[in-house]
Amino acid sequence: MGKSLAIISAVVIGFVGGILFAPKSGKAMRQDIMRRKDEFQDKAQRGLDTVLDGVDVVKDEAISRAKEVKDIAKEK
Repeated sequence: MGKSLAIISAVVIGFVGGILFAPKSGKAMRQDIMRRKDEFQDKAQRGLDTVLDGVDVVKDEAISRAKEVKDIAKEK
């Protein structure tokens, strides 16, 4: 979790730094911000989907293992 937070923080800092130091007009800057915002949202959503898929796998594995332990306990 800490590594993910560090990556997200680095992306946000880079994004803000790029905006502050970019030599563009106001209109071009706003368009660029909107485009980058959309790209960031898409990347964040894909990352979230990946994490949620991983959580589902871990959850399913935990349920399977719990059932195995329960069956072993019943046998004894």
